[in-house]
Amino acid sequence: MADKTNIDSFLDQVPPLNKSGKVVGPAWEKMEPILKGILAQGADAITGLIDRLNEVDDGRDYPARYLLHGLAVYLGRSDQGKSRGVYQRALLAALASDWPESVREFLVRQIQVAGGAEAVPELARSLGSQKLRGPAIAALVAIGGTEAVGVLRKALENGGASDDRLALVQALGSFGDAGAAPALRSAAAGDDEPVADLALWALAEMGDAGAVGLAIKAAEATGSRRTRATDACLLLAERLAAAGKKEPAGRLYRHLRQSRTDPKENYVREAAERGLAAIG
Repeated sequence: MADKTNIDSFLDQVPPLNKSGKVVGPAWEKMEPILKGILAQGADAITGLIDRLNEVDDGRDYPARYLLHGLAVYLGRSDQGKSRGVYQRALLAALASDWPESVREFLVRQIQVAGGAEAVPELARSLGSQKLRGPAIAALVAIGGTEAVGVLRKALENGGASDDRLALVQALGSFGDAGAAPALRSAAAGDDEPVADLALWALAEMGDAGAVGLAIKAAEATGSRRTRATDACLLLAERLAAAGKKEPAGRLYRHLRQSRTDPKENYVREAAERGLAAIG
């Protein structure tokens, strides 16, 4: 670990919270030399800051949290590759240790800002914690890449609580990854309505031809779900048509044209007719 006095010298340069308990940090021209000074001392200095974190974020460890987050933002720049790796490895070592979950949650949020592919295996393990799952999903989305998508896909396939599945569906949908389509179709066919609706929308955004039957079935619902599913049908048909997949697009348009007989749904029939005309 870095010399205690050196760590204190960095912490002492962070202004205290004001009387309202708000952050009033130094200007960037003063902050950057502090961050560079920490990085110049290597991984031990970063570990030293982590060692100053408290289980309860009550403001007493504010300087250490402030500097660790400042480093994450600073190292998130593309020209900081080497130092970024040192920082990330220090955080991952702490994340894999026996720190309380509240501290590890803070570390995961810093990895979201400055992490890379090296962090994916540890983030995958963090998905097993209810407290860490949300931040870990967000970090995996920020990192991206095939390995991160694979971890998210496997987590969705393994099920879990509704809120977790919502976050996973949203994450996978943001990637538009065709490999996630089977897992998303399974979610769209499930009984958890919010998850199913979000999964169907993600499939529509992807233009997944395998979701046509699911979309038609969902569009036969009543109330607000009927409206949401109808919008997903129109979006899916539009994406399929744009990709030259006229047959599944036509199936969606024809269903909407034939099934929307209420005068209040005239706009849907008109949209379906325009879609059919466009694909000939």
